[in-house]
Amino acid sequence: MPRDDGLMLRQVDAEWLDILPADAPASRRSRRDLRCINWWMGHVAAMAGLVRRARGRSDPPRLVDIGAGDGRFMLAVARRLGPGWAGTRAMLLDRHDVVTDATLADFAALGWSAGRCTGDIYGRLDALHAGEVDLICANLVLHQFEEPLLLRILAAAGRAQAALAALEPRRSTLALHGCRLLPLIGCDPITLYDSRVSVQAGFRGLELSALWRTACGESWTLRESPHGLFSQAFLAMRPGSPP
Repeated sequence: MPRDDGLMLRQVDAEWLDILPADAPASRRSRRDLRCINWWMGHVAAMAGLVRRARGRSDPPRLVDIGAGDGRFMLAVARRLGPGWAGTRAMLLDRHDVVTDATLADFAALGWSAGRCTGDIYGRLDALHAGEVDLICANLVLHQFEEPLLLRILAAAGRAQAALAALEPRRSTLALHGCRLLPLIGCDPITLYDSRVSVQAGFRGLELSALWRTACGESWTLRESPHGLFSQAFLAMRPGSPP
């Protein structure tokens, strides 16, 4: 079968931000770059839209942000959601402990109860009891895993009976070309490299939906579509949720 744009198959490679020490200056610059990229890609507004659609029956809602980094992406989402989400309980899960007390205080000022959680994504999700959380959020995270571990992560989310809202790189030639523009918004060479790796490991079409069905079965309500020029949006909702 021809490889059309050369990106038919996912290719997962290590990103520099995952290898560098979390407190290294290069890591801090890269996290700053990611905040800028999320703004340009419209991910804060898009995630807020997914979260609103997936809001569970619990009041206040309970969510886990996997691969949360310094927590400032979810903080921006919380601000976007507005006062109707006061009381939300959020677990900020990442392999590195880089969420500051100031960020937690900013959540508290919005009426959210946010806490750090450091550890392995799969292990933490697998330990959740069914119904313990309403929603799992993933922003630029799932593409980092090769299929066997990704299927395990999705299966753990399914066992938790939580909705999953994800925004991931879209695997396309256009997205690769877009990576070349990142120096124009101040991104450094490490971010430029990581962005290319991310695109090559990204998703297209209904790939995430197919992976979810493999991991969790056919009874979930799934929505998957392009977001903007460079992203893929995915939402899995509990069985019986409205489409």
